[in-house]
Amino acid sequence: VPLVDAGPGPTLLAKAVLPDPCYWLPENPLVYDVTVTLHRAGQPVASVQRPLALRPLGVKGDQLKLAGNTWVPRGVRRASSLGGGALAWRQTQAMLVLPDAPRTPAAELVAWLDEALECGVPVAVCLERATLQARLAWLARHPAVHLVVLPPATPTDLPLAELAPNLLVAQHLRDPADRLAPWAAVAWVDAEALQEVRKMLPRRLPVIAVRKLPQPLPPLEARQACDALQRELAPQGPLAGFVV
Repeated sequence: VPLVDAGPGPTLLAKAVLPDPCYWLPENPLVYDVTVTLHRAGQPVASVQRPLALRPLGVKGDQLKLAGNTWVPRGVRRASSLGGGALAWRQTQAMLVLPDAPRTPAAELVAWLDEALECGVPVAVCLERATLQARLAWLARHPAVHLVVLPPATPTDLPLAELAPNLLVAQHLRDPADRLAPWAAVAWVDAEALQEVRKMLPRRLPVIAVRKLPQPLPPLEARQACDALQRELAPQGPLAGFVV
């Protein structure tokens, strides 16, 4: 499928139409290899190759949708599992939750994301305030990243439409005093404050309940902790996902 120059504008832009697109799904993680070559006066002057995946992911009311079906992610933090790599998340059908703090080596984050891409593991990345602008645009280009979680005090005027137009963005809410930002498509809520925070939400949106484990567990046990959290919180009404 050829890339076609989209015409004059403030930046270089090309587009392509896929008449029969193949989606990246956990059970069938299909990836396109895209080669972009820049020509000047008919001669190639630069070329770059990168993977691209189409993620049929969205929000409908208070649910997450993946390829038209309700998607209830059961996420396990990297620090919550004794698993050796993304394959452990694949085997337990869990979403991989990664930290991205200033102390996180970039090469380490890339290695985890690339392995998740190959294994068919959806990824959520939790950002800290110091890494927001530098990371958002980069994470939006990585096919395995489905969800980015921003801290409560993130500026409400963050230009997400420019930085990460193709990502679901969640806001971490730790207590009822945290105000939901207008850019938040998902609420990422600490389980201990879930009931009170849900009362304060100004609009309907998917809510993912989060609880830290007291210590890391073997992969299957960590994944089972998500199911236990879901059973515990069932009396509070339906939730979009669960993370430990």
